[in-house]
Amino acid sequence: MTNTHVHGPTADAPARPPSPAPSPPDAARPDLVRTLLWLVLVISTVGNSVASFLDAGTGAHLLFGLVTTAGVAALVVRRVRTERRDANRGSRPGG
Repeated sequence: MTNTHVHGPTADAPARPPSPAPSPPDAARPDLVRTLLWLVLVISTVGNSVASFLDAGTGAHLLFGLVTTAGVAALVVRRVRTERRDANRGSRPGG
């Protein structure tokens, strides 16, 4: 026998299961592009080190250096854009 009161169920009424937790915001999801950029950065840095160890030509060093520079630039641009977007929304990371 379920007895409900104006203010909610009474002691002999079954309790409702808790509602599911909300899905995490987009910022909490892993950022695939950022991960890939870091991977490119690490691979190009290691490639430049290997090229130095193997006494490769200048072309190999320039190629790896350009890829490394492009990876760093892309990571910085993404970071600045994210901070500006968050500042325009009125929220700050870590605050």
